[in-house]
Amino acid sequence: MSVRETLAQRRKVLLVRGAVQRADLLADAYLLRHAAAPARIGSDLMQAVREHKMMIAGAALAAVVIRPWRLIGLLKHGAAALQAVRSAAPLLQYFRQRT
Repeated sequence: MSVRETLAQRRKVLLVRGAVQRADLLADAYLLRHAAAPARIGSDLMQAVREHKMMIAGAALAAVVIRPWRLIGLLKHGAAALQAVRSAAPLLQYFRQRT
């Protein structure tokens, strides 16, 4: 083999390795992006609270007006509704895929 053929072969090997590494990195980035979604939502919420300090005052005022025992009752109903939606989610997804 000539030097030129050896270099061409080496270039092809490196191109294939690079493509495999890019695919691996994209897969890892996809997994990290979806694993970090809840943290990103929390981070966005904290940033919004920092930018709008009146939201804290409004939440405190709402807690005083609503009273904690009413709020607990609302949270129980909300948790029950959330559980119902989660249990129905596979069925809804099935119908969405069929249409």
